[in-house]
Amino acid sequence: MNRLTIGGRVGQVAPLKEIGQTKVCEFSVATTESMKVNNQWTQETEWHNCKAWGKMAELASKLAKGEYVIIQSKKKTENYTNKQGQKISKVVAVVEHIERPNGNGNSKPQYHNDTQNLSPQELEPQDGDMPF
Repeated sequence: MNRLTIGGRVGQVAPLKEIGQTKVCEFSVATTESMKVNNQWTQETEWHNCKAWGKMAELASKLAKGEYVIIQSKKKTENYTNKQGQKISKVVAVVEHIERPNGNGNSKPQYHNDTQNLSPQELEPQDGDMPF
């Protein structure tokens, strides 16, 4: 099973692009881990490259820098040759689900790839909807 869950803060969000008739949005998410090294606490931050397609791309393009998100994705390695002729491998999280929790324990709308035909207003939770 190829599943990747990333919970962290949004970094840069690239403008929404169109490739043919499909929309794509690339963005980064930072995760920070605290660990004890030689009796001192230190933090290590790792940046994750994320790529969203279609309706997910439209929603991802509206994320704000610094916003906390939980991304459900699958891991994909992209290989390409840059302008200097060097072969590059890049690990990308292909986004399938974005959750935007807020600070009080409740959740904002959760966006799934299976909601391709719904507008953002239709994705808003209704009274009585369970947050999971």
